[in-house]
Amino acid sequence: MSLKSIVVILLTLAILLALLFKFLPDLTEWIVSKLSHSCYKKFWTTKSFLRRLSINEFVGLVVLCLIIIFSSVIPKIVTIEDYSMDYLMDFYSGVISSQQPSFVLLDIDNKTHKYWNESPYYTPRDRLRNLIDTAVQAKARLIIVDIDLSQSNITQTGAEELKKYLVEYGKSQICKENQSACPPIIFARLSSNFNKAIGTMPSITRVGFLEEIINNSTYMQWGSVEFSTDFGRRWRLWEPSCTNQQAETIPSIALLAFAEIRECVKEIPNALQALKPQNCKKGEEYVSINKPTINVCGLTISTDMNRVEQRIMYRIPWLVAEGDDKKPPELPFVQDYKGVSVLKIFSAQNFAESPHKVSSKELKELTNNIVVIGASYGYPNTTGDVHETPIGDMVGALQIINAIYTLLQDITIKPLSYVWWLVVTSIVIFIMTIFSYNSFEKRSSVINFVWKAFGRLVFIVIIGMLLYYTIILFENGTWFNIAIPVCIIQFYQWLSKKTWLRGILLND
Repeated sequence: MSLKSIVVILLTLAILLALLFKFLPDLTEWIVSKLSHSCYKKFWTTKSFLRRLSINEFVGLVVLCLIIIFSSVIPKIVTIEDYSMDYLMDFYSGVISSQQPSFVLLDIDNKTHKYWNESPYYTPRDRLRNLIDTAVQAKARLIIVDIDLSQSNITQTGAEELKKYLVEYGKSQICKENQSACPPIIFARLSSNFNKAIGTMPSITRVGFLEEIINNSTYMQWGSVEFSTDFGRRWRLWEPSCTNQQAETIPSIALLAFAEIRECVKEIPNALQALKPQNCKKGEEYVSINKPTINVCGLTISTDMNRVEQRIMYRIPWLVAEGDDKKPPELPFVQDYKGVSVLKIFSAQNFAESPHKVSSKELKELTNNIVVIGASYGYPNTTGDVHETPIGDMVGALQIINAIYTLLQDITIKPLSYVWWLVVTSIVIFIMTIFSYNSFEKRSSVINFVWKAFGRLVFIVIIGMLLYYTIILFENGTWFNIAIPVCIIQFYQWLSKKTWLRGILLND
């Protein structure tokens, strides 16, 4: 059901409630009296109570509609939502399930870079060639290279070796006879003017010395590595881009990897066709996304970057606790689930020497797994390719792994059904109305005080129950936005203090 349909239904219900309680009080009293126990008939059929309830329900449902429509642009709601979700991700950090194929991260760490004695901002291309070839020889299921190869300078150390290797890759008779001998390789595609919001302006793609080779290959392709700038909370599963002034939409590495494992990568070009920039002319670089969702490999993806569906479900942390501090893990590092490996991190040093120098045991660790080549060197002295996330600092390659894991495990975040929001909001408003109603019978000030105190306690219990409900649902990726009932309660409290407004609405 579309958002527009939900809003129409909620507003219709609100208006019907207002009409029923405001203009047909006799009918309302008769219905309530027939449904109520005799002990409570006098209470439920009090006209002032019904009038108050009708107004509260009407206002509450209208507020709910407004929040649903504008929740992604109201700063207070967005902030509460983001920090609530960050807390829950940190709460569930490390709570993982089995993953097949599992991930192997070959980390170019400080130890490796010191051994190479190279510039801290540069990965030797001959070493990178060896890392790729080692994963190929091990018959990895998929290889992801999260290293910037956008430089056009062919004179870099080992650049010619890497280029020659990739030119020959996939052309041998062995690959034609057995495709598993040549696993797909996804290379990181970087942009020179990264834009925070998809749908504003296309990125300008960096073009390097491997451009033609990868574009014309059957076994290799480019994948975007961009994430949102707000602590990497949101992925960007595609990147509207201009490459050599040609409009294109680059799928992310996470989306490509998901499609490769699900064997549906051929669906991606058609799915992303409608999201290409309208043009790449200077001064006219605005992108228009007309489709609210796209479908890839059975996955429905919203094109609105502000929706919760764009959040990555971070589950695999990088930093590990050492006393009161958190530090990068000692390598090799293994994270498993009931004895089944989910992630293994190895220092890239041995694997970058030569495939023939790696032991058969080490090669077996890569076989049939998703091998990611990334770099954490420089941390913590320099940020390098390490970024802030809701569950702490994380090397960029592991950000990609978390995004792929989210897709493969089908724990993409989904908002709670609007029907449930209708039920929850109606119940919350009903309870608030009962405990704010002071005209049952004449009562002593002590009883009044106890009644109000009990009402506040009930509100706290309601919020506590909703928070517990949020935590339980979030484990499987369903998001119950606690900010919405909190905002409705705050609005109700604000409304109750405006005596002149109460007088108009309730004739108090």
